[in-house]
Amino acid sequence: MVSRLQQLWQQNLRALRQPGSFTRNLAVTFSGSAAVTVIGFMLTPVMTRIYLPEAYGLFALFGFAVSNIALIATLVYPAAFVLPRERPDFLALVQLTLVLALGTLVLSSVIVGIWADELMGWLHAEKLGRWFYFVPLLGFVVSLNGIMASWYLRTKEFGKRVKVDVATNLAGRGLTIGYGLLTSGSATGLLLGDIFGKLVNFAGLLRGGMYNSLGELWRTFNWSRIKALAYEYREYPFYQLPTSYIGIVAAQAPILILTTKFDAGVAGLLAFCAGVIALPSTLMGNAIGPVFLQKASETDIEQPERVPGMVVDLYYKLFYVGLLPFTFLTVFGDVLFRYVFSARWDEAGIYAGYMAYGYLFQFMASATAPVFAIRRRQNMYLLVIVVASAVRVGGLALGALTFSNARLGILLMSVGGTVVMFLFDMYLLRLVRVAVLPVIVRVVVLCAVALVLFYGLRLGLESYWPLFRPRVPGLLF
Repeated sequence: MVSRLQQLWQQNLRALRQPGSFTRNLAVTFSGSAAVTVIGFMLTPVMTRIYLPEAYGLFALFGFAVSNIALIATLVYPAAFVLPRERPDFLALVQLTLVLALGTLVLSSVIVGIWADELMGWLHAEKLGRWFYFVPLLGFVVSLNGIMASWYLRTKEFGKRVKVDVATNLAGRGLTIGYGLLTSGSATGLLLGDIFGKLVNFAGLLRGGMYNSLGELWRTFNWSRIKALAYEYREYPFYQLPTSYIGIVAAQAPILILTTKFDAGVAGLLAFCAGVIALPSTLMGNAIGPVFLQKASETDIEQPERVPGMVVDLYYKLFYVGLLPFTFLTVFGDVLFRYVFSARWDEAGIYAGYMAYGYLFQFMASATAPVFAIRRRQNMYLLVIVVASAVRVGGLALGALTFSNARLGILLMSVGGTVVMFLFDMYLLRLVRVAVLPVIVRVVVLCAVALVLFYGLRLGLESYWPLFRPRVPGLLF
């Protein structure tokens, strides 16, 4: 047993030292995501003592508008950058995305310039005022950042991405905190910090890589090749774009529903708790997913029989990493938020408890989602996202709009989304010919055991320490 562990250690150590290896690339991106996560958790408690939930609600509405433009701008073609085998085809895809992003900037600027008041009224975001006019430009910057990030993914410059992500996080949060202290928590601080962070991200990604190839991009520009590549990878705008757009709308619909039914404060509580949970899960998922997609794409061409083992192995590892932290958040979310972020965020902690397991399975999907790309099954991915989004939004609408209960709506949304995400993962494992029954049994049993142990611990602690008792009794707590 000891010799086996030593052998595994030596194998991983050799892979870690090998430049360009999957293990090394994964270690680089994972360490960067861990650094960003630590920075976020260190600075977020400061921000929550400066900004009110209403400010976070307005910031979420601004982000919703920007993310919509950024997604549509490139029609999701950057996701295909890792697929062309020949460099001229890759450059043609890059040229296509740049043309699309520029055209979207012009069109969105005209639309916002003419109908800004109507759009702000529809979003219930009138308090954004003139900041709303920055949405097209910021959407263009975000789309360029996505293009350059996908470029670095193809060229395996993962260390570059890590440095830029850390700098972006520090710059944005630093400005947010500084401005907030000077203005007593004006929502403008959140907006300025976000804009500045995205500009820092753009400047960092632009140095090297794509910037050094601008001359080549200009010299090789060919409409015929661009149109041919646009058609070859047409499944991305036809299937992955609607998939991604529905995902964004489904993620932002709760903010719009809660703002309409209640106020920006309730929406801000949900937006904040979602951001806190998503910070580690999304960053680490985004770190692992692209590296795994690049490796899985290569393996599927050279040794396709290895893909099922790679997928299920990573799936289990992510499950083991996330099980205890997300279970802890499920059971102790209200206590954690109350004492870490201040008492005004206690309700957000309850929401976080409802949503934690959904983010666990989203995190685990980093191992399964690349299967859609390497198997070219984006049409099925679209169906899954449509169903998951309908279940999530429908659950929230039922609880919030029908029963006028925000907690019930968020609980129904979270449970429905978690079940659909788990079934979606099992479908993907089956798609690469993995036996799913043992996976289902292991995941369900371990989740049940973890929940029983943590809920038992909480009940015991509540008997002796009042700080573990719910401050506002209600649904579950």
